[in-house]
Amino acid sequence: NRVFLLEINRQSIDYIHSQISDYLLLDSTVFRFTYFKTADNKYFVNGIKNQRTEFYKLLANELKLPPVVDPNVPCDFLDENEISRRLKNYAQKILSMYEPSKIILIRHHNARLLKLLNGGVRFFKNEGGKLDREDKFIDLCFNKLKSELPGCHVINNLENAVADSAHPLGISPLHFTYGYYKYCLDCLDAITEGLSAEEEAEKLERIRRKWNHQYAFTYFAKLQQYAMSLNEKVTRGAGD
Repeated sequence: NRVFLLEINRQSIDYIHSQISDYLLLDSTVFRFTYFKTADNKYFVNGIKNQRTEFYKLLANELKLPPVVDPNVPCDFLDENEISRRLKNYAQKILSMYEPSKIILIRHHNARLLKLLNGGVRFFKNEGGKLDREDKFIDLCFNKLKSELPGCHVINNLENAVADSAHPLGISPLHFTYGYYKYCLDCLDAITEGLSAEEEAEKLERIRRKWNHQYAFTYFAKLQQYAMSLNEKVTRGAGD
């Protein structure tokens, strides 16, 4: 609620400035969210399951705010030139508070597998290529932001990451199993060691390979079992 109120009042940058820390972590997952548009032509992030939209509607009724006129604006509704302009402006504000060596930019992609409560796995639905579209837009914004923050630290996504049905925040392709967060913590430990840029890049890549292999080793057999069960269903259906 605090984060959303900061956004409504356009005070997020002011808040960051008031809470200067040793490092600033910039997470790319927010780029995937849809927006809602209000009657005064402003856009706000919908958040998970449109919770922020409903919150705004309650505030609008109580505080006489402009009403919502479009509840579902896609994440990539702006043209690329406008995206570049906005991210450049954002990066300049960040650089006025933090030097690049104190900024950590994190890339995430949607997991395609979900770990079930019984230990098995299943695929996420990718209706209309929704997950592909989100990942593509995340990459577009991530790469533009990275170019505007030369010299910042980068934590890349794990291609083999698996989401967790028991995640405290609920089921989402970006709510991962514990190993993913341990991977990020390992990367943060490496970044804060103060290594040279080359040494850091090599160490981060070793950590990434280690966790990608760990995910593959842990979930390949489960994925194989899941694929076989799907094949059996298709075969039975053909027989009927």
